Amino acid sequence: MRCRPIKPDVAILHAAHADAYGNVQHIGGPGWIDLFMYRAADRTIVQVEKIISNEEVRADGWKTTIPAADAIVRAPFGAHPFYSRGYYIQDNDHLRDYNDAANSAGRGDSRALDAYFNRYCREPATLADYLERVASSGCWRYMSTEVEMDQPVNQHAGAWAIVGAVMWLAYGVLSAAGHWLGAGWSASRSPR
Repeated sequence: MRCRPIKPDVAILHAAHADAYGNVQHIGGPGWIDLFMYRAADRTIVQVEKIISNEEVRADGWKTTIPAADAIVRAPFGAHPFYSRGYYIQDNDHLRDYNDAANSAGRGDSRALDAYFNRYCREPATLADYLERVASSGCWRYMSTEVEMDQPVNQHAGAWAIVGAVMWLAYGVLSAAGHWLGAGWSASRSPR
């Protein structure tokens, strides 16, 4: 079966560093998904833990994984609850809370998912507000102190938290669908 390739308008990625010219550096390499998404999309937006100088990028050009991204957004801890290599690890407790809420919604009770979205997506007006809520959950134990919070942060970074929430929602729906389809698949393929 042949399918036409997906051509996204915009890819939104996360990385460790970038300069003002859009030269992006991942720590330990980008992984293939970021590269595929960058190459497939018409435009690429990358949120980074830290903006570095062009001199730092040029000092070790081999670390540049994505050249000339269309937009760079400084969003410390912007990958949370997922990991950012060299900065923090995945917050499995937070992901488990989301997954439990999404599964409850999949069974018809959306109260926990609504509460989750209110707490982490709808109510925080800025990235700093979101991080304050996350800190109250105790996840800071996973986070590095390498990110300087005294640098200016994009004022619209709260929108990136919403984008992240939409991505989590899509992940939850797809995971649940995969689970349900997988259960149906294994039941129809089970030995008799």
